Amino acid sequence: MTENPVPASSDKQGEPPGSARSLGGAKLFQLSLLFAALYFTQGATEPTDGLMGQPLMSWLKRSGQTASQIAGLGALLWIPWAIKPLYGVLSDFFPLAGYHRKTYLIAATGITSASLALVFALEPAAGTANLAALLFAATLGVALSDVVVDAIIVEKGQPAGLTGRFQAIGWGSLYAAAICSGTLGGWISESAREEWSFLVCAALALVSLLLALCFVSERRASATRGELRDTLRVWRDSIRSPYLLIAGAFLFCLNFNPFSAVTFYVYTTEELGLSEQFFGDLQSIDAVGALAGCLLYAWYYRWLTPRWLVLGSIALSVASTLAYWVLRDATTARAVVAFSGFALATATVIQLDLAARICPPRVAGTLFAILMALGNLGTMFSRWLGGVLYEQWQGPLGSQNAFHLLVGLGGLTSALCMLFVPSLSAALSRQNSPSHRAA
Repeated sequence: MTENPVPASSDKQGEPPGSARSLGGAKLFQLSLLFAALYFTQGATEPTDGLMGQPLMSWLKRSGQTASQIAGLGALLWIPWAIKPLYGVLSDFFPLAGYHRKTYLIAATGITSASLALVFALEPAAGTANLAALLFAATLGVALSDVVVDAIIVEKGQPAGLTGRFQAIGWGSLYAAAICSGTLGGWISESAREEWSFLVCAALALVSLLLALCFVSERRASATRGELRDTLRVWRDSIRSPYLLIAGAFLFCLNFNPFSAVTFYVYTTEELGLSEQFFGDLQSIDAVGALAGCLLYAWYYRWLTPRWLVLGSIALSVASTLAYWVLRDATTARAVVAFSGFALATATVIQLDLAARICPPRVAGTLFAILMALGNLGTMFSRWLGGVLYEQWQGPLGSQNAFHLLVGLGGLTSALCMLFVPSLSAALSRQNSPSHRAA
């Protein structure tokens, strides 16, 4: 199996999969460290899932917000992720101060750091527009930086057949951040010091800004009509590919899972009576399993065909949800989240790797962001739907039955993605067609 299923979109041909030959050992090591550091800080500073994730939910719950209101804010904060293609267009077509990636990364991390520092300083009340606006701006910055870093991974990794390795390193670092964030976030929530999470994350975003300034290297771009015309041609040829449409639909459906972290949090802290600290520890356990999944994928990805990777991502997504059916107490919670973290992380990295393989580097920001935005749209709508359904089902069915019903529904929606396998395989068989070629 070749690492890049669209050979013509690569700058170099004939590189063996997983080879560092076209980069050199020193350059590969430098890029790996850079991606690890950028993804770690990004993972810690994302308002809904990072260090602020549990403290934010805890603060909102203590302020009288209901499960549907908390889920509603979470859905609002997914909007910046859903419009990621806009950031890709900016980064691909309109260089900022002469650069397509570096300056956008500096601006994005600066927005995140400033917004979170203002949340800490101003202490807006829960449920207010001011809080939502500042958190929205912070998430916008994180999402923009995510698009830029993903584009850099495609540009550096695809010609060398290393997108799988770089994605595994990046997402492994995200989960390493989650390991640290889980226990710390649990302690912050248990001690009712949620505001400190905003200050810590503002400082971490500032670290990413410094990394972008000092270590992101890029050739200065010239915003000429000829370059814009060539970029438009590559984008036009790529957007016509049947693979993009099929892959986008697949990612949307696979991420449309009504069983979400919000439902799990409310159920474990209210119905099972587990403490905030214990829930934070569960987040760390989940991240340990996820980190193991990423590290293993970086080793074996080169030996699996795309078809088997697609099938594996579906099976693992189903298993990661249905595992919560056996959740009963603290002991089963530890086992469930460890397994689920491993399975879901592996499924996620597979999706990202397959998406990175088919994006021409010249328009990687836009096309990769389109694919990820479709997945994020599925997450956003399903997260909101899950919160509403759980709240409505609690009354007539009870919390336990409502929880199990959502688990079953989530597993079913993921399993239905098997319907995409034939068409996705057919698209993969046309991977060398001219519509996939980049200039």
